[in-house]
Amino acid sequence: NSCGLIGAQAFAKAIEFHKSLLKLDVENCKIPGDGTRSIALSLSKNNVLNTIHLDINEWSNDGLCVLQETLCSNTTLQTLSLRYCALSTVFDYERILCHIIETNYGIKNLILSANEFTTDNVMKISDSAYYNT
Repeated sequence: NSCGLIGAQAFAKAIEFHKSLLKLDVENCKIPGDGTRSIALSLSKNNVLNTIHLDINEWSNDGLCVLQETLCSNTTLQTLSLRYCALSTVFDYERILCHIIETNYGIKNLILSANEFTTDNVMKISDSAYYNT
């Protein structure tokens, strides 16, 4: 699948306006950083979607920051999957992921497998779950 930026923007619009969609899987759709940012932004306008798989897509620092901000107000999303997203290449990813875990009480499943984290990063990210109880 290759939906690119235009396809990602279409998905973002669907997330924003579709009020009965519970799960969206856009794994490996070759979505660029601007596209994942659009999808992340659309989550702020959706209070129904509970699962999103954004695996094997590109993330920019700006997109990950938008996701962090969005998830502070979105409490319906329960599963967020970011497998194989090369998150360790995103500036300040550790702080952003920690903030998401610490502040979003809705997320029950955060899937980060196949990202290259150091042991120190994993410890900090997992420690942040302590604050979300």
